Amino acid sequence: MSYTRLQAESNFRQRIKDDLKTIKRVFAEKIQQVGIVGTADWHLCVNGWYVAIESKRSKKEKPGGLQQHKLERVKKCGGYSFKATPENWHLILKKIKKLAGLPHPRPRL
Repeated sequence: MSYTRLQAESNFRQRIKDDLKTIKRVFAEKIQQVGIVGTADWHLCVNGWYVAIESKRSKKEKPGGLQQHKLERVKKCGGYSFKATPENWHLILKKIKKLAGLPHPRPRL
């Protein structure tokens, strides 16, 4: 992988981190696992909702089979999952901001 591509990926990760810091009621954690495949790059709690984000350098890149499977499982369990690229990040960010402002019913435990 070239230095330019690594730099672009690093810049996009930093952009995601900076943008998420500006939203109230968002806890975001960048996952860096070596040797464990299939885990989304970002795990968020947005106003009580679980959100998984797989970030890619461009819209041409696709999540791996296991990544896609786990992203679909998140959706089936009532959470949200996204494949983020520099081209669509503004749309995903808009959805996260909307989710952060929604009322979230909390059941009594």
